[in-house]
Amino acid sequence: MKAMVDLDFIVASKYLVQEAIVSIPIGLIVSFFIGNVYTMPAAFAVLVPFVIGFSLFALDEKDNWGQYRLALPLSRNDVIGGRYTTCALLAVAGVLFGAVIC
Repeated sequence: MKAMVDLDFIVASKYLVQEAIVSIPIGLIVSFFIGNVYTMPAAFAVLVPFVIGFSLFALDEKDNWGQYRLALPLSRNDVIGGRYTTCALLAVAGVLFGAVIC
């Protein structure tokens, strides 16, 4: 499972900075309309894993990663567990990023 998480973070690292730049104005707008700056960690916790996670899934389909992954010594449990672990770690990273920005 660790190998799958490592592979996912190699791909996700390209998009984390871009997502951070896009998330800051969205978090500011959400916190402005709600009237509470402490909603930013929650907004980032939702925004980061969904956008990066959907990007990972889309890139898998576009690049036929499924066929290549079958050739690797990874079980299906490793692949699925790794993807869920990646999304959970991205959610934690989103909360931490939101707390720092907040």
